[in-house]
Amino acid sequence: MIKKILLWCAVIFISVQIFGFSSKTAEESSGTSERIARQVVETISKIKKIDDAKEEDVFHAVHFLIRKSAHFAEFSLLTLLVFFLVHSYGLRKVNCAIISLVYCLIFASTDEIHQLYVSGRSGEVRDVFLDFCGGVFSNVCIFLGCKIKNRLFDKK
Repeated sequence: MIKKILLWCAVIFISVQIFGFSSKTAEESSGTSERIARQVVETISKIKKIDDAKEEDVFHAVHFLIRKSAHFAEFSLLTLLVFFLVHSYGLRKVNCAIISLVYCLIFASTDEIHQLYVSGRSGEVRDVFLDFCGGVFSNVCIFLGCKIKNRLFDKK
């Protein structure tokens, strides 16, 4: 029972976090990822000198990767948590995967629709696709992990 309560809390928490990230204006949202991108570019510059003309291009590429990686990661985590929540009710893994992916897709779609109403933000179909890919990644990891576990520990 405690496990179910903790999983419910985790799913609700990450869902609220994602909604909160989407509620930030374009300036607020970009500010966070830009700071991280600048630090990454500075670190890269220390390792391999980048001329000033290319530095801005590298920054934009890194910034883009950080923003898209965040989409992938947060929805990967959400799907993982939903999978384990549903599995705690005794459903088969295949059904858990389907339910968690449906939740991921619905939440990603409504998240992008929500962004249409936030200053400077836009809803992007490619972000829904990227979010869904994060969910698929989680499920693939779960099934691979189960397969590896079974091969290592369930040998007869």
